[in-house]
Amino acid sequence: MDLSQHREYSDDCRHAGALLQYGLATGDLRPYLLGGLGAYWWEESYLGYAWGCGLEGDIGRRAVGRLEFRRHDNLQRLMETDPGLVTVQIGIGRSW
Repeated sequence: MDLSQHREYSDDCRHAGALLQYGLATGDLRPYLLGGLGAYWWEESYLGYAWGCGLEGDIGRRAVGRLEFRRHDNLQRLMETDPGLVTVQIGIGRSW
């Protein structure tokens, strides 16, 4: 990768695809692993994949808190130097 060249990046990345998650079903804090495939729209459109891990915990009777790390890469350019995307998400889920 030539660091002397300036690259403009789009401020947003969009993803639509399938995600598989495996984790512990019981306990106060439940770690999980995830992986997925999907279409990405960032700089250009491409087929990509993601892998990551997270931690989920109960914060109420019907609410959970989540902390998640994911690495996203371009599946169409496995042999080229292509910048991947790393996301860290913090969220709250509610069921009713």
